Amino acid sequence: METIKRGRGRPAGKKVSMQVRPEEVIQQQEEPVVETKVVTKVNRSGRPKRTPINGYRDILKVEGQEPGYHYAWITGDNSFRFENAGYEFVEHDVVVGDKRVNAASQVGSKVSIPGGNGVTLYLMRVPEDIYQEEMELLNNQIDSTEEQMKKNLNSKENGQYGSVTIGRGKVNY
Repeated sequence: METIKRGRGRPAGKKVSMQVRPEEVIQQQEEPVVETKVVTKVNRSGRPKRTPINGYRDILKVEGQEPGYHYAWITGDNSFRFENAGYEFVEHDVVVGDKRVNAASQVGSKVSIPGGNGVTLYLMRVPEDIYQEEMELLNNQIDSTEEQMKKNLNSKENGQYGSVTIGRGKVNY
């Protein structure tokens, strides 16, 4: 009599006689045991992109922007000022923000979203060359202001001492 062994952690079975008749051994040898493994590769390319539950959600992201334009979210109060500067309201189809339950389809011609506290944000765009021109003017104004600050702070007048340096380089910690 032999004890039948089972898998890990399971108690041994009852003792059985291992006497086998020769006919049974021949039958067992004739039937081959075939193991088949079915390996299928799952194609996940068609699935929508997963949005994290507790992670960062970009609700101001705009998909479907036309190249050659700079896009910006503008409050309703400032829209007139931006229109005078060459901006125009976005009226073509775009997808705004990550997927969320309260995302409504765009009704009307202007793309807008609620900005909080009763403020509505409108998506406006301007040709890239006008935007670059505006940024160059702004940077020149900032450079001028910084130069005047350095001049006043490093003048050593009125008992001032030390020096001030202002740079836009990489910050080293």
